[in-house]
Amino acid sequence: MASTTQCFVCKSFFSNPFSARYPNIACNTCSEKTVDSNGFKIEFQNQDESGGFLSVHYDSDRYAPYYGSEHCCFINNIPCYANEHRFGGIVIKPLND
Repeated sequence: MASTTQCFVCKSFFSNPFSARYPNIACNTCSEKTVDSNGFKIEFQNQDESGGFLSVHYDSDRYAPYYGSEHCCFINNIPCYANEHRFGGIVIKPLND
């Protein structure tokens, strides 16, 4: 039976192996709602198959997304912090966790 984690944003439970390192993370649905401090869409990804961290910014004044290393974001006005998961992928947790 798969273990579940409760999303700190929407409070729904989702399938995710519990991790003492990341006990309080956003579900995939809420992770797709991230915005930067200006309210523009921001996404997070690994640099390549070996890992690394990139933020992808969608500024309405630009024609294409641009890349950076910003970790801070907001989900439903909740300050959050995105980072590379220890074993790959990205986790988003509350900033004041």
